[in-house]
Amino acid sequence: MLLSAKFSKPVVLCDNEECVRMASSLKESMNTSVDPCDDFHKYVCGRWPESHPIPDGDLSQNWLSERQTRLLRRIPDLMTQNFIELRPEVPRAVKEAQIMYFSCLDVRAQYKLGLEPLFDLLAELGLPQVPRQIISSQDDANEVFVKQMARVKRLLWSDMFFGLEVRADPRNNRQKLLMLYLPDREHTPFPRDRSVLEEEDLNRDSKSSNETFSAMEKLYLVELLKQIVGNGTSDSLYSCKSPKKVDNSTMAKMTDLVDQVVNFAGVTKKINSRYANKSSDFSHEPEEVDDADYMLLDELQRLTDEYVRSVNKSIVPRPLWRPFVEELLRGLEVDFDPAQQKVYVGDLEFLQEIALVLSSTDEQLLETMVWWRVVVHCVQHTSWGLRRIWNILVKDKTGLGQRKARSIHCSESVNELMGMAVAWLFAEPAFSPDHVAEMLENIKRSFADFVLKDIDWMDESTKLATLEKIRKMKSLVGFPDWLFEDGRLDEYYDGINITKDTYFDNMLQIVRAKNIKTLMNLSKNDTNDNWFLDPITVNALALVPTNLIEIPIGILRFPFYGLGLEALNYGAMGSVLGHETTHGFDVDGRHHDSAGNLKQWWSNETIARYTTKATCFVEQYDDYYLPEIDKYVNGKLTLGENIADNGGLRQAYEAYRIWKSKHGDEPLLTGFSNFTHEQLFFLSYAHVNNSMWCDSLTDDGLLIWISQNSHCPGRVRVQQVLRNSEHFSRAFSCPLGSPMNPKNKCQLW
Repeated sequence: MLLSAKFSKPVVLCDNEECVRMASSLKESMNTSVDPCDDFHKYVCGRWPESHPIPDGDLSQNWLSERQTRLLRRIPDLMTQNFIELRPEVPRAVKEAQIMYFSCLDVRAQYKLGLEPLFDLLAELGLPQVPRQIISSQDDANEVFVKQMARVKRLLWSDMFFGLEVRADPRNNRQKLLMLYLPDREHTPFPRDRSVLEEEDLNRDSKSSNETFSAMEKLYLVELLKQIVGNGTSDSLYSCKSPKKVDNSTMAKMTDLVDQVVNFAGVTKKINSRYANKSSDFSHEPEEVDDADYMLLDELQRLTDEYVRSVNKSIVPRPLWRPFVEELLRGLEVDFDPAQQKVYVGDLEFLQEIALVLSSTDEQLLETMVWWRVVVHCVQHTSWGLRRIWNILVKDKTGLGQRKARSIHCSESVNELMGMAVAWLFAEPAFSPDHVAEMLENIKRSFADFVLKDIDWMDESTKLATLEKIRKMKSLVGFPDWLFEDGRLDEYYDGINITKDTYFDNMLQIVRAKNIKTLMNLSKNDTNDNWFLDPITVNALALVPTNLIEIPIGILRFPFYGLGLEALNYGAMGSVLGHETTHGFDVDGRHHDSAGNLKQWWSNETIARYTTKATCFVEQYDDYYLPEIDKYVNGKLTLGENIADNGGLRQAYEAYRIWKSKHGDEPLLTGFSNFTHEQLFFLSYAHVNNSMWCDSLTDDGLLIWISQNSHCPGRVRVQQVLRNSEHFSRAFSCPLGSPMNPKNKCQLW
């Protein structure tokens, strides 16, 4: 479309489908009564919550979650189609994903099985159906809880008191080794309702361990015990199939046991939090791996034993590390000799303190803690009674009474468990990554130009090494190259046999197969080109230890990509790519060289100057006040993401200018003919970016967000990043000293 005016040059407008859609979305969310130099977030996103209300059962709404939900809503239609009509030669794995979906929908079959799947799992793990304290059992096999803990890790990949992973060697990421460090509290083996806090998240920090759980949470644990006791097999308390009322004596035991569990959870939680906070202090991170961090399991046992005895000579240290690893790898053809091969110890002091706790705690209580972890993981996926109790707790904790539709839950489940098979249905074999690759190259070029011309805090040798790392950064775009190769998808899911009436067992099969594959990788060299995200994930990821970024097809769609104009694409998707690229040089990424290995490749002088500049961001974000919850943003917790946000914006903006210098001016956006391309870039940036920038949060959701999330809330990200941007201030002619153009700015990349 051409517009013309007297004495003016004709204006070309983009009015294709993509531009019209983006223009409509912008107009729907913008509040143009706000001065963009006063509050750009309100200017761009002020009316967004009106047209994007928080769904029932959620604490927040944002572009990422909304677009992910839209993709998930397509899964039921795909799963009910005749696959043979959809495409010829449908892989067996895709058909099994269909069966998986319908087994999830069949709630009647799940209720019919009741607690039997849970009891079968407990038996496989060597755990009792009911905690021994309830049935007054005196059975106490020596160190049995260590083996139980190892079986839980192997089958469910759930950490108990410490963490273990099969990871790339920090010094040589093509080799795998075992790492021991803090437990991963975010991982859950089975799909879960993402709006709900799990048991370990409910266990909040407090002055005393008794305050860790609310009265409602304790009642929840007691009710779980009552349900399980009422369906177990101990003749002294209950019959096998018919639930019986729990007598007063048993009820007293259960209440006492819950108190013990809560107290012990409070102890371990405080230890975990203390060491997690220590590891998050960027100013005290070691520059490279020490030889002492690699040790034999027997050497680790000696060091933890010495610590236990130094604290209390009367405590007998428990054998922990070698029995755990031997049980974990039992029966697998893995090239690992515990007498000869070393493991990587992430935090020796943490493991010593955990060893003290485990050595001074009753064996039965430790077993019960393992038992609880398994039950909590399974509670949403077994009987109607356990699920009902879970939902009551959810409502008490969040005020969310309405849960997601079963079809959406099952879509999430099948995508989380069989994401590659689901991606086969979504992906187009003819997809080309060329346009995204061009954007990435322009972003890398803009980054390199900035390092060469504008950075004055780096010495020349560090600059050269930085340029080398930028040049060698790899990317995975769309979906794996092998996805449509004959037989490869079936090979990927080899070892599972999905059946229609056994949803819990289906989940267990998939999780077990995945975990065994992970353990078997201990014997393999890594090519560092494996996908971490499933292809229809609406997000992107930087894998710092391999110097690689992933951009799945899930995010390569409106409103992130394909927006009709490159000014809009670079403002949205370009800043996503810039953000992920900058992660390679944030407070964590800067420790990794061009191959992704952990080593000191910066000079001490450069590190000192970097730390000073990073501290500017910490102090700046610490000052951001959120009046609705009377809290400030945590600048240390969010530092890595804030550095990536700020650097990513600058890189994307300069990358767009590179594109423009090659291709010339493009049309303006229909309905926005009075906006320059530079202004359109920033509108697109604030409208939607790599996280929740146009968003809605309840007060509870915001409180949870700032206490746990390494990203700032959306409006903070928009405001602070643009306040640091000279490009933004020039584009919108914001006076120096105005709210969006403060005199003091922070900049690293």
